[in-house]
Amino acid sequence: MNKNKLLDNLTYIIGLVTIVLVVVLSKHMMNSLIVGGIGASLYGIASIIKKERTGFLIFSLGVGATISTLLYRFDVFDKFDAIQFMIGISVFLLMALSGVFLFIKNKEVKSRYDLIVEATVVDLETDPNTKKEFYKPIYQYEVDGLSYDVAYPTFINKHIPKIGSKVKLMVESKDPLSVYFEESINSKIYNIATIVFLLIVSIIVLIDVFK
Repeated sequence: MNKNKLLDNLTYIIGLVTIVLVVVLSKHMMNSLIVGGIGASLYGIASIIKKERTGFLIFSLGVGATISTLLYRFDVFDKFDAIQFMIGISVFLLMALSGVFLFIKNKEVKSRYDLIVEATVVDLETDPNTKKEFYKPIYQYEVDGLSYDVAYPTFINKHIPKIGSKVKLMVESKDPLSVYFEESINSKIYNIATIVFLLIVSIIVLIDVFK
């Protein structure tokens, strides 16, 4: 049994067991919430190992629900503070994990796509499925004296390069046809700014709980 199949079975079992226990313990709300939170956390971990981004959200919500419910059960927080804490810690964990994910992904990309080449836009392929102006740039570059043509993975209608323009591409030295197209600068700034902003908001929420 391969790793992905094993993880698929594991997440299925975790999800099924969690649902059954939550239903069985439905008359005991606190226990039901704690079991649901633990189950969601484990499901999220398995999903993260499978490299599914939804795993970060599920794990964060699961941990937040578990901790806040325990704190409420032991009279550390009242109901309002427990809910506020759950929101704050869940958002904090989600953003922290997202930041770590982006950092690791960036390192993996640089390690795999270890060759920077200068490519020229040689053609703009039109999208035959729409009358709107959507184009797929075709890039041409050389590696070890051999010429390669590669198309952008999707059709785009913004920031369309002109034919003849130059661009830097990240290429696998072992497989020159394997290309990584980086996100635009605007997209990178937006992602980082969103993470930082929500981290700050979540910290403020958590500090307010402990006032």
